Amino acid sequence: MQDVTDESTKSTTRKTKLRNVPKAGKQVSKVKRQGSVLEETLEFQLKCALMPRWEREFKFDATGRRWRFDFCWPDRRVAVELNGGSWVNGGHSRGTGFENDCYKHNAAVQQGWKVLVFTGKMVKSGEAIAEIERLLWSEGLCKEFNP
Repeated sequence: MQDVTDESTKSTTRKTKLRNVPKAGKQVSKVKRQGSVLEETLEFQLKCALMPRWEREFKFDATGRRWRFDFCWPDRRVAVELNGGSWVNGGHSRGTGFENDCYKHNAAVQQGWKVLVFTGKMVKSGEAIAEIERLLWSEGLCKEFNP
């Protein structure tokens, strides 16, 4: 710590040096991304439905892009993408974000992936988990399916 004297008030304060804090603009490595509330909700639904083991934030593109699926079953090339903020001008519904999602989804399809895309409303209503279950059942990953 370092003592700093303010000449205008003649008071002394202590200035603490922060250690191990990255400077602004520096990338922090090895930080696990915290999932959104929407992702956490779907993961809870997947657990409750006893879905086969999935992977989160799976990097799928071999061409060097940093594209990741929110949820996937890599052995069957089935993926789920969640688009939150649909009604509040979120990143997926604005022009550039929507266009980038198109590139990502098109690349995934060209690489043999089946991609399901859901909004927050679809997750909250249970529609998303029903569609996921239906697709996984058709792929032979779920033993039972009650339409």
